Amino acid sequence: MSDPGDLRSENNTFLQRVYAATTATESQGLYDQWAAQYDKDLEGLDYAFPTLAAEALSQALAKASPHSSSGGQLAGLRIADAGCGTGLVGRELATKYGADNVSGLDISSGMLEVARKTGCYAKLDVVDLSKPLTIPNGSFDAVVCVGTLTRGHVGPDPVFKEFVRIVKQGGGVMVTTVLDDIWESGGYKAEVERLKDDGSIEILRAEVVGVRATSNVGGRLLVLKKL
Repeated sequence: MSDPGDLRSENNTFLQRVYAATTATESQGLYDQWAAQYDKDLEGLDYAFPTLAAEALSQALAKASPHSSSGGQLAGLRIADAGCGTGLVGRELATKYGADNVSGLDISSGMLEVARKTGCYAKLDVVDLSKPLTIPNGSFDAVVCVGTLTRGHVGPDPVFKEFVRIVKQGGGVMVTTVLDDIWESGGYKAEVERLKDDGSIEILRAEVVGVRATSNVGGRLLVLKKL
């Protein structure tokens, strides 16, 4: 699932229902219904999270991975797009940064079918990020998670510690977005700081960004490195 950030002022039936969802099952059904129309509905909203996250991931991996080219291209790196939705982030990673080994994870099979048509994913799986993952330790060089840590979707536990577990030791990168107004109240900040304090991660970035390209507020962009 990929909630398009804090766009509650938009007059879109699915968007309003997604914000009102209280369970993962409810969200799954809504996203299955919305999948065919989702990309069209987001056109013109200047939704900035996918572009910001893909750029941040490329920059972080260019510094952290010896396999990255000097241009920061992501060819060959194992990347999990968690909550990939229809593939907005996957398209950014593939077309701008050369990513060719991206695995898409999402609770909505309808969204995954749309993502499949992009041709940007090596693998796509139905996954509930609100539960522990069955993915083996250290499976990925990086995880990117956009528009999924938000109201009625996925909370901070166990998703952050699961992301830490599934990226490689000593340099695995995690890039996530969180709506800024629930960054503290939703427990996301506390969980990230807990992982930092116990020596699991280094916080490379935790800054306020715009949900829309025309704004500089509303979202929180996190770049974390596994130690």
